[in-house]
Amino acid sequence: LTERRQSPEAIGEAVKWHPFRVKKAQEALHRWSSGHVMRALEAISEAEQALKGSGLPDALVMERLLAKLAAL
Repeated sequence: LTERRQSPEAIGEAVKWHPFRVKKAQEALHRWSSGHVMRALEAISEAEQALKGSGLPDALVMERLLAKLAAL
């Protein structure tokens, strides 16, 4: 939707986000390469799997995820 030049309001309505949140996400997109986005998605996926089946405390899994995302 961003590539189609939709307004933050229109995008927010489509994804059920507040327009301010959409605007902040759009700003963040300009700072991240596609490689960064892919690595972030991989880290999130790994964290989701760990939350569901690793037996580790949820807080630890989330701390690890935040550390990985901060290092990107």
